Amino acid sequence: MDTYVNEGQAVNIEFRSEAWPGCEEFSKYWEVDESSSASEEPAILVGGKKRERNSWFRIERKENFVGGNAYKLTTLAGTIGTIPGPWENAPQLVLTNDTAKTFLVKFHKVHGDTTATTSTSRLEKLGLGMFPFY
Repeated sequence: MDTYVNEGQAVNIEFRSEAWPGCEEFSKYWEVDESSSASEEPAILVGGKKRERNSWFRIERKENFVGGNAYKLTTLAGTIGTIPGPWENAPQLVLTNDTAKTFLVKFHKVHGDTTATTSTSRLEKLGLGMFPFY
């Protein structure tokens, strides 16, 4: 099966977890916080809408590593990075132009029911999951 990660196209990213029972009615799509209270480095939130511009992300190859490639996520306005968050300094995703904060991810084959034929995401059809690269 093809495991190629298509770079450069606008994609929506959806957070999926079985740890959120009872929250199925809430959107899990990522979005850039465009509210008037957003900081210089606006947060990446869940609750986005699939076809809205603030929910479009691009995947770009960052570096080759042993065992595969690392990728960064970008938007039209900048790169996705991390800062220490308010909850026990856990990493918080933000939109930034500071390359030292770039959030790197890898894609791995995920087995299970992630390969639904009704999916519109090529990565999802391939059964690829995105994981932080530390």
